[in-house]
Amino acid sequence: MTAPGTGDDDARAAAADLVELLRATVAELRARRAPDEALAEVRAKRSFGPIKRQPAMVPVGRAWRLGVLLLSADGSLRRTGSITRAVEPTRSQGLDSGVEARKEARRQAVRAFEEGDAVDYDWEPIALDAASLARGSGPLSLRGREIRVQWGPAAHETRALDAYLADRIEVLGIG
Repeated sequence: MTAPGTGDDDARAAAADLVELLRATVAELRARRAPDEALAEVRAKRSFGPIKRQPAMVPVGRAWRLGVLLLSADGSLRRTGSITRAVEPTRSQGLDSGVEARKEARRQAVRAFEEGDAVDYDWEPIALDAASLARGSGPLSLRGREIRVQWGPAAHETRALDAYLADRIEVLGIG
């Protein structure tokens, strides 16, 4: 099923355009020496009998954070999830469970990444093929041949992806 007003030919052309747009964006980010961030997957460690082990963050690559998107050097795209910094957290004080969860995320990050590194986790991969774009792939959708990104929580908060990426690069304030 394709989005209203989106034909198969439009979707195929948009998918090809997307690959080129992402390639050009990666080249620009590299040329500007834009800082990237670490990508992590949170994996459960095996427990041994009554000894329960905490999940661990495992490095899986690096990406540039561009608003609601994470772009890797290979052109793969992800929807942002959570972010933390690899720093030793202050001691636990039995605070709010959200505060303790963030401290645990920092604790996991500092074990696997360089101190001070920004670490993105709980992200979702975005499919870039024509069929997925036609259905709507994560925050990406098609309007005819134009690729749009949903940058806010409301469905109408969309913008042309090329303009969105250009703005996000400018917001980084590099180059």
